[in-house]
Amino acid sequence: MGIEELKDKIKEIVKDVFTELGGGKFLGEGEFQRALAIGFKKNGLKYLREPNVEIIYKGESIRPQGGEIDFIVFDEKEENGIILEIKHEGAKDEIFGKGVSQAWIYFKSLKDDESTFPGFIREKIKGALVINFADEEKQIGKVLLESEKVDFEQTESGEQILGKYTKDIEIWNIHTELTRKKEKKK
Repeated sequence: MGIEELKDKIKEIVKDVFTELGGGKFLGEGEFQRALAIGFKKNGLKYLREPNVEIIYKGESIRPQGGEIDFIVFDEKEENGIILEIKHEGAKDEIFGKGVSQAWIYFKSLKDDESTFPGFIREKIKGALVINFADEEKQIGKVLLESEKVDFEQTESGEQILGKYTKDIEIWNIHTELTRKKEKKK
């Protein structure tokens, strides 16, 4: 299974979890994480849940205790993996800063030559996904999962603001397309 097929399988599971549980204010990130873990297991995907990743800057550890990635999900043969950060933030715009930055730092730290994370796992990680379970009051309508590549502005020198790994990060915003009946005017 290639990385795109792995993303498609994860997308199916995310849609199923959202369809069953919705995105309302009752459940938090932890419940969505547990539901996704069940979905991964039932679909034959391997995963690490909340592994600690040492944060690296210019080859030096700046947070030896690390940060917890929500998931690293692998295909059935454990040939390809992807970082998942789960958010329950509401509006899509709110996850650009916090969620993308977090995923980027984890991905970059894992790819650093000085990372203490096991090399046989690091080499399989091909990207990162930030999944936002939209916080909506009403769960009526078609379930939509919008995917977009992270597109950062470039500096005058042409470098991307967050560096070379930004092309490997995607945001998935899952929500419902609300259907409302039009009221007749009197």
